[in-house]
Amino acid sequence: MTFTPYFPPNNELTAEDVAHILRRCCFSFNKEDVDYFTGMTPDDVYDELFTPIGSASLGINTGNTFANLNNLASGSSSPAKFKRRKLATCWWMDDMIRNGNRAFAYKLMFFWHTVFVSSFNIVENNGNRLNDQNSLFFDYFNGNLKDIAILITRDFQMLRYLNNEDNKYIASSPEPPQENYAREFLELFTIGKEDSNTTGDYVHYTEQDVTELANILTGFNIQNYNVSINPNHHNFGEKQFSDKILDSNGNAFRIEAEPNTGNHTALAMEIEFSTFVDALFSTKNQSTNNENQPRVAVRICERLYKFFIKEEIDLDTQTKINNLAEQLVGAHDYNMDFAIRTILESEDFFSEKNRGSLVKTPFELLAHIISYFHLAIPEPEIEDASSSLQPNSDFREFWLDEVYTEIFTQLGFTMFRPPNVSGYIGYQENSSSLAWFNTGTLINRYSMGDLFVDGIANSGGDIVIKIIPLLRSWFGSTYVYGHVLAEKIVALLVRDLFPAPMPPTAPLFVRLKGILENGSAGSWDDQVISNNGLLHLTNAGVIRMKKMLKELFHSPEFQLK
Repeated sequence: MTFTPYFPPNNELTAEDVAHILRRCCFSFNKEDVDYFTGMTPDDVYDELFTPIGSASLGINTGNTFANLNNLASGSSSPAKFKRRKLATCWWMDDMIRNGNRAFAYKLMFFWHTVFVSSFNIVENNGNRLNDQNSLFFDYFNGNLKDIAILITRDFQMLRYLNNEDNKYIASSPEPPQENYAREFLELFTIGKEDSNTTGDYVHYTEQDVTELANILTGFNIQNYNVSINPNHHNFGEKQFSDKILDSNGNAFRIEAEPNTGNHTALAMEIEFSTFVDALFSTKNQSTNNENQPRVAVRICERLYKFFIKEEIDLDTQTKINNLAEQLVGAHDYNMDFAIRTILESEDFFSEKNRGSLVKTPFELLAHIISYFHLAIPEPEIEDASSSLQPNSDFREFWLDEVYTEIFTQLGFTMFRPPNVSGYIGYQENSSSLAWFNTGTLINRYSMGDLFVDGIANSGGDIVIKIIPLLRSWFGSTYVYGHVLAEKIVALLVRDLFPAPMPPTAPLFVRLKGILENGSAGSWDDQVISNNGLLHLTNAGVIRMKKMLKELFHSPEFQLK
């Protein structure tokens, strides 16, 4: 049993199919994107979404000053450093929305961040470290998983976050290695531990394996605010792993001691680690479920399935995932483009029963509102680069003061700053996206759209959904619709923003349309007028549109994707 490709009738995707793809695969999209892709084949859509668009990094559009913000530094005070990191986060969030339509790399960048978890909160100095890690995930968004696992182990933010900077072997006074990163690399990032047994070990690795991996990672440190692969801090002795991790000959993985100090080099350290990664990524599943499956491949395919399709995996789905994992290891040697596209082009992904099975993250809620309703958010230009070295005040006011400090605080979410190494609550191993709903966040989730309907005050002008220009962009500028416009508006919003089809007779559809018509089609007809031949609304019509949008944003359907 394998994942079956989805072939729409006449091999042409409907607008509902396209909207489903964009809700799941892009942080930003709008009606124009849905119209653009409608009628294409799944291959054509994904070919365009997967087309590399170059590295998105702070250095391209704004210069390193955006991350450094030296004028905030007043020495090296923690408040200033934290503000620099937050502003770098704001730049990325802005870029993910501003350029995230037809650019799947941003969504995969976030996916890898949920797999290889770290937080900018622990990293001092400036926002460049967050930028470095995000750029790595962005550039390798559909690359080779082995490469990503190796490169993240040379990442400043990761080494600092999980203490590998302290993992040093000093031959004259040897101490046990610092095991924090090695432990999380096995438990969370790659093979997984499952339940511990009576000996204190785990199903897929042992405490001995943690220690030996930590020995391999001695000397992967930080020096002078840069990653340092230092042979003087590396244990070149023997590393003997348990029989849970095997070499290509089926023996317990082992690295011979290197007594020749002339071979004690950074290259030798990197070869040790990459050789271990090869062995780990070939290791078979040792639990009774899915026995003899390539464990790391199974886990990453499960993560992809849960991230993009649904969180419950039944026996038939597990069989399909296992078969995909075998292909990923065999013919494709962990080339993730193959696994990602297989899942996204599958009948499972397009199945109506799986639509609406995932809850939007707080950032997705924000991004979908901003992008779909064409909100004009401030650009992140540097103002007075010769002295202040800051993004412009409108950008700071909206992203830092309003979104980061107010909106996300109320929703219990901070982008690129998960609460712990297990990740965000909606992506932890035994959690689900339903975790985004709780008594503290539910009302704020439902009312997020209200902020943009009423307008967020900003020094550059209110950031608000502009009703009349929006309708003209959707339906053309000439007044020709009259009493049928109400149904056209609701049908469009339901098509693109709700995960399941909704007929005009559905209670919510009737309620939304009824808000516009205020009891009769004739009443709405009076609010839709011609202004020199252009589609226009009276003030009362604009008020009805705003009320209808608030009702739409308050609906449970809008919370799903």
